[in-house]
Amino acid sequence: MPEQPPRCMRRLRTTGLVIAVALAAVGGLGAWQLLGSGESPTACDGLLADQRVQEVLGEESRSGMSCAGLGEAIRKTTVADASGRHTSGQALAMRTVLSALAKDVERRGDHTIDPALRGPVADALADYAGDVRALLGTGDAVYVKNGAPSAGAWQEKDGYHMAVPRDSLLRIARAVSEDPLAYVAVRDAQTLRASEALSDVAEDARGVDLSAPASISARVLATLDAVAADVLRGRDGEDAEDWRSTVVAKLEDGPVQPPSYTDDPVRHLVGTWRSTVRSAKTEEAFPALRDQGIRLVEIWSVARKTDDGTLDGLVRTCRASADAAYNAAFRSLGE
Repeated sequence: MPEQPPRCMRRLRTTGLVIAVALAAVGGLGAWQLLGSGESPTACDGLLADQRVQEVLGEESRSGMSCAGLGEAIRKTTVADASGRHTSGQALAMRTVLSALAKDVERRGDHTIDPALRGPVADALADYAGDVRALLGTGDAVYVKNGAPSAGAWQEKDGYHMAVPRDSLLRIARAVSEDPLAYVAVRDAQTLRASEALSDVAEDARGVDLSAPASISARVLATLDAVAADVLRGRDGEDAEDWRSTVVAKLEDGPVQPPSYTDDPVRHLVGTWRSTVRSAKTEEAFPALRDQGIRLVEIWSVARKTDDGTLDGLVRTCRASADAAYNAAFRSLGE
């Protein structure tokens, strides 16, 4: 049974937080550009030469522009305004850019995109958190159908949506995650989306209506664990430790005392989970991410006063989903 879409107003309320978190990671778009400021002016010519990219970027695209300029153009063209609703043009632009990036990553075969593109693309992925969740977490038939090359954007009650093949999205997430701050931007967005999905569950929910949001959340977060593991697979010693410590430091950010579940269920779940990262011993903080989906479900269950038997069943379901998703994604990225 496909997951129900998020409540419209909740999505509109939290979209700004998603982007604010993504930009705060490095101080805004200018900082993302600064990270890639040493690239060759023609390093992104392959993408700029793609006619589909030219068409969706429109006047934001110009021949010979730098990768930093291209990154800014991608963000301006794909990210929703303060309403949180994507237009048809924005969703189509996002789909087109992701398809072109996936093709470029596959052509090179090294899981990388230019450093100046990592931040802006991560910001865009954060802005499409619902679509990313559906693609990485469920195999939803609507997304599978609309991920086909001939498909376009489609409209639902909360705006327009887009899809690309799951494997393409996975490889793009891996490519941007060479930058730990970009990885955090993507993961933070999925933490928020998971918390929204859990807090949307009705008090009297039973069966799949109760377990599906928890299981999907565990699956998506475990897929991002596999992305991190693949990044670290290519790093040694101090380089790997620097990446891990940067991720943990940013994930610890947030209010020390989260609001109550009654006052703000989404921020209660996010904030309480962050406090578990903050309180973990240094050497245990990063490994603890592997249990994030399960920990969120535990926090949520305590807030809802779920009985022990139901919680045990949810934990077993989530762990099985998370392990399967992690193994599949890690294996796919290694191919």
